[in-house]
Amino acid sequence: MAIFDKDPYENLAALNAMVSLATGTDQFQSDQIQAAIQFCRNQAEVVSSSKSQQAMETSKAYTDIVDRLVKLHVEEGSSFGFGHWNLGHHEYDPLFIRAHLIKELKRISGFEEALLLITGLREALCPPGKYWTQKRSTRYQEAISYIESLAVQYKTPKTKLSLLFV
Repeated sequence: MAIFDKDPYENLAALNAMVSLATGTDQFQSDQIQAAIQFCRNQAEVVSSSKSQQAMETSKAYTDIVDRLVKLHVEEGSSFGFGHWNLGHHEYDPLFIRAHLIKELKRISGFEEALLLITGLREALCPPGKYWTQKRSTRYQEAISYIESLAVQYKTPKTKLSLLFV
């Protein structure tokens, strides 16, 4: 289920709320991050909405921002693990997915709770310049199911794992 829309600032606000719930971040910190997102949105509207929107929509820039936002919620040395897996620069291939997912799961396996942020799956399935069709939508849902089943199979029993697809 995709809850994200075309507005990158709305997406960041929704991500902030979800990650706050997943990591147990205190409300004050979450509100401060939300205020920073709103400030950036207001500044972008003053400068030029279209240029700001285009900059945020570039896969690399947006992925970096998402990564930083999640790291604000996860304290260094805590028992909460965080992994970020960006598929946006690769073509979708189940064997590639399997190998890299197992690698990420091993990296966060020592934590009691962990969040694996998966970005760029849509871009891997639908390269720039192509249309999002019903067939691609079906493949997207199948890819999510495949990743979820692999995660259940390869995560350690003691780790409470959350997958977040952005």
